[in-house]
Amino acid sequence: MANLASLIGLALVWSVVWANLPSWEELLSEQPVVHSPAVVPELDLTIPGVTAPRSTGEPDRVGGNADRRARRFHRVAESKCAEEVQQVCPASLSNEERLRCEALNLKRISTPCRTPKEQPTHGK
Repeated sequence: MANLASLIGLALVWSVVWANLPSWEELLSEQPVVHSPAVVPELDLTIPGVTAPRSTGEPDRVGGNADRRARRFHRVAESKCAEEVQQVCPASLSNEERLRCEALNLKRISTPCRTPKEQPTHGK
């Protein structure tokens, strides 16, 4: 008896599936004809509420490298000026004596090191 109930249940399920299947013509007519690839929208990677300082394009990278080189050049120039001033006026002098020494020997220090902006700080 259990086998007969299983067989009737299986037949009932298949009849429902068969009744709901589309016909062959319906299957062929509903297939879209695709001649070109689908357009994929650009992915928005922004975070809501956070503003980007600048875009990440190629010109910024070039500018960033130039800024980095300029900072490195400035650090090298500062260290050369510090060495030059150290040779003229030794670090063993007090701050007052060193400033007086630098003022008296200003002509012995190279021109780029004479500008106040690039003068290294001493004894701090």
